[in-house]
Amino acid sequence: TLRGTVSDQSGPLPYATINIQNTKSKTISGLDGSFSISLPAGDYKISISMVGYNAKDTTISIINNKVSLLGNIKLNSANDLQQVLVKGMYSAGERKAVAMRRNATAIMDVASADAIGKLPDINAAEAVQRIAGVSIDRDQGEGRYVTVRGTPSQWSSTTINGDRMPAAKTSGDLLGNRTVPMDILPAELIQYIQVVKAITPEYEGDAIGGSINFITRTSPEKRTFRIMGAVPYAERPNDQFGYNGSVLYGDRLLNNKLGFLVFGSINQRTYGTDDYEVIYGNQLHNVTTLDVRNYQGTRINKTLNASLDYSLAPGTKFYARGYYTELLDNERNRKTMHYFDRVTNNAVLRWNVVDYYFKNYGGETGIESALSSKLSMNARLAWYKSWAGYKG
Repeated sequence: TLRGTVSDQSGPLPYATINIQNTKSKTISGLDGSFSISLPAGDYKISISMVGYNAKDTTISIINNKVSLLGNIKLNSANDLQQVLVKGMYSAGERKAVAMRRNATAIMDVASADAIGKLPDINAAEAVQRIAGVSIDRDQGEGRYVTVRGTPSQWSSTTINGDRMPAAKTSGDLLGNRTVPMDILPAELIQYIQVVKAITPEYEGDAIGGSINFITRTSPEKRTFRIMGAVPYAERPNDQFGYNGSVLYGDRLLNNKLGFLVFGSINQRTYGTDDYEVIYGNQLHNVTTLDVRNYQGTRINKTLNASLDYSLAPGTKFYARGYYTELLDNERNRKTMHYFDRVTNNAVLRWNVVDYYFKNYGGETGIESALSSKLSMNARLAWYKSWAGYKG
């Protein structure tokens, strides 16, 4: 049996490897640096090594039925390790997202289109929930409203390209305040998502929960052409298939002075849910009305986006961009209302068919100019509008 300890300048060295050369025998040192290994009689060459230390070799003779003590083996730290270099690859969009996060005056989280596209998110609400501290409220299984840091959704400001995104409502089921339904914006429309959870003076003061800014797609650095399609399947309500499709084309012309991008998408999906509501009477455990509901619906989202920019001079750029998106939610609601009355004891079956219709569109134009390394000028004119109502 061979016994010994391994240490460095600061004390015992755990998990060092003790290898008996030219054999299959090896062991590691314990937390106190000690080790023990059973070997037949003979002469052995032993190597003691550990990552970050210079290995040490020694020889010893093992005698039958005797314990051989190797003593304390002291390893010296390896001084030839100058650096540890880890290399990775970022896409252009992810590099810019990192730069936005680093240069922001507030604590900001940024998600790029490259990161968004890796996940099967249908709309902007589904995409923004990937950021820490952000959660969503769902409608018929899909994300619609966004909450930041657990605050009510109306306590956060929502902007698009830096301008306040207008809100609209159709009925009492939709929040009639600053809350913006984000399921109208498809995830493919967005190039960057910026979330600030602790606002600074340059942000609007009513963003108690935080500020969410969506940046729409702009002209690419080189020619880009992409067609995407998918066929989603929904088990409810009736084992139906949908369709998703998008086309994107962008390029730079006139010696890269003129850049443009056009994008269009259409998404169709079905849903089905069951729900119930109970109305209690004045007495304990007294149910007066039981409302059993079945929801079936189809949602169709159509989007167009265009962007144009022109380099007037080095450091000076004119740009214009705009988008149009609409969401048609065809909802069929079957209600069976049971009235528990001693006299009538009746039930009512009612069908509701509603086409909720949402529109959101707008654009902006402006000039960006870097006058010097420390001074820049930006001028912008923007207009956005939201509309909600019933179709038909």
